[in-house]
Amino acid sequence: MKVDIIPWYLIIKHLKRKTSDEEEKLFAIWLKEGKNREIFSSLQKMWQEIVAEVSDYNPDTQYYWTKMKERMQQNTESSKRFSFRSHWRIFAVAASILLVLSFSTTLFLWKVKIVDKPCLAQTYSTISGKSKVILPDGTEVWLHNNTTLSYNNDFGEKDRRVSLNGEAFFSVTKNADKPFIVNADQLNVQVYGTRFNIECFSGKENILVSLLEGSVALYTDENQKTFLKPDQTGIYNKRLSSLSVEKDDVAYAASWAAETVRFERESLAQVCKYLSRWYNVEIEVDPQVSDHYAYTFTVREEPLEEILRLISKTNPVSYSFDGKRRIFIYPVGESHR
Repeated sequence: MKVDIIPWYLIIKHLKRKTSDEEEKLFAIWLKEGKNREIFSSLQKMWQEIVAEVSDYNPDTQYYWTKMKERMQQNTESSKRFSFRSHWRIFAVAASILLVLSFSTTLFLWKVKIVDKPCLAQTYSTISGKSKVILPDGTEVWLHNNTTLSYNNDFGEKDRRVSLNGEAFFSVTKNADKPFIVNADQLNVQVYGTRFNIECFSGKENILVSLLEGSVALYTDENQKTFLKPDQTGIYNKRLSSLSVEKDDVAYAASWAAETVRFERESLAQVCKYLSRWYNVEIEVDPQVSDHYAYTFTVREEPLEEILRLISKTNPVSYSFDGKRRIFIYPVGESHR
C-alpha cells in the first residue's frame, strides 16, 4: 500500500512564506497529487480569513498559525456533518482529531494536537480502512472502519482509560499498578496486559469482547461483572442489559487486525468469511460456487476489488455490488438473484 502523509511542516512553512527552494519544490509535487490542491485551498482560505480579521498587523506569523488552530477547534461541531462529497471541507473544521481516510490504496493522515487544557481529549478516528495507534504507555491499538478512540491527557496518571465507539484490537502493555480500562458504551473492560478485540458500534445491539490471551474483567453500568479466559467472547446485549460468555473463534474475530491473512486451499465460502471481516463488508456467496473451488493466496493491503478480480479470473465466477457494502458472488453467466 502506498501511504501519503500530509506534509504539515511544508504547508505551515509555505503559509508563513519560509520555505526554501527545495522545500517549495517538494510542496509543489505534493500539491499536484490527487485532491491535495483542494485540501490546501481550504487551509489557505482559513489562513487568509484569520489574517484579515486581525486589525493590528503582527509580524510574528506564528501568531496567525495559533489563531488558525483556535479556529479549527471552535468549528469541531460542524465536522459531525462531514460527507465524502463535501470537497474535503473537513480540513477547515476538524480539531484535535486524527482522520484516517482510505481511498483505494492511498491513506491520508492528519492530526492536530492541542494541549493547552490539562485534560483535553485526544481523539483518533477512522472513516475507511484501518489504522494503528500507539498510546502513551506503548499499547498498540488497531482501529477498524468507522471507529473512534479517545483518551484524556491524564491517561496513565492513576489508570489508563480510553473510550471506544466502533471496533478495535488491543495489545495492552503490562502494568500491574495501573489498570487499562476501555469504556465501550454501557460495558467496561478492565485489563492489566493482554490482547483482545472489542466490537462496539452504536447501531448494533451487542457489544462483543473476544480474548486472545491473558484475562479481562467485564462490568456493566448495572453492576454485572464477569471474567473472560482466552478463546472466550463476552457478549453484552444493550437491549436486554444482559451479559454472557461463550467459547468462540476469537482468532477469526480479530483476523481483520492482522497484517496478512494466508489461505491454503480454502473454499470460496471460507475465503469470503475472512474477507468480510478484513474489509468490513457483507459478502454473499451463491451455494453453487461456495465450496466448488479452492484458493491459495495471501492478503496484505490490496483493495478488495483487486482480490475479487483475481478470484473471478481464476475460476468462472462473477461478482457485483449493491451499493450498501454488500457483495454478491455467483457463477459466470448467471445474474444475482
